[in-house]
Amino acid sequence: MLLALFRCCLLPTISMLRYRFTCLLLLALLTGTLPLMAADPAPERILLDENHPPFSYRDADGKPQGLSLELSRLLIKQLQWPTSVELISWARAESRLRAGEPVLIGATLRTTERERQDYLQWSLRLFSQHNYLYRLRERQSELPVSSLRDLNRYRIGTVARSGSYQQLLQAGVQPGNIDTVSHGLQNVDKLLRRRVDFITMQPAMLHHFARHHHADIARFDVALTLADISEFYLCAPRVAPESWTADLQRSWQQLEQQGQFTAIRQRYGLSK
Repeated sequence: MLLALFRCCLLPTISMLRYRFTCLLLLALLTGTLPLMAADPAPERILLDENHPPFSYRDADGKPQGLSLELSRLLIKQLQWPTSVELISWARAESRLRAGEPVLIGATLRTTERERQDYLQWSLRLFSQHNYLYRLRERQSELPVSSLRDLNRYRIGTVARSGSYQQLLQAGVQPGNIDTVSHGLQNVDKLLRRRVDFITMQPAMLHHFARHHHADIARFDVALTLADISEFYLCAPRVAPESWTADLQRSWQQLEQQGQFTAIRQRYGLSK
């Protein structure tokens, strides 16, 4: 009987304590005196390769241009990130990513070799392109090839440290047969001057460089396919918050559903 009476007296006290605690908790939340779980900081910058036209490059006035730039700015606006876009050399961008800086880099060609690396994560697929080996059409008869193995008889032009360079090595092309340059424009120049026999390039890039050289695009012949589909990504450092990837993919889906990418892709001759 005494125990039952004690419980009856205690119940209002417990209820009052719970009520007071709830009020104090709400007050702390409203006034900001209770620490909340902080959101992950956004990346400071998106670093794009300044030598990857028409995807990312500087025009004659030094102004940044390109598909990757437009896509990056759309994503930043959608996410409301205080993130800037910077165009630098691929080597510098990759070095900063390796160092674990809070940056994203693009557009990064996804290759088997890069997938083995432990310093990056493939956050968002931006677009895809075929990657071809081109020769001059007037040299078809003197440069016969039926498979990638035949390339070891020739000089192949590509950009140093690029995904195409890695794809050539994976195809069995010897390093001694690969002629590297720092910029794709130099590759087209060497091909036109017959200083190399073949070059690796995506169609949109070749069209851009051909216009720069005032060369008829019909002069270039697709000799072989280096990669059926070359996928280009925004990549984050391995140490970056997982929320970056989740946020990017969610925003990409939203923009895709709104049709925001359609007009941009059409300007660059891409479907997806």
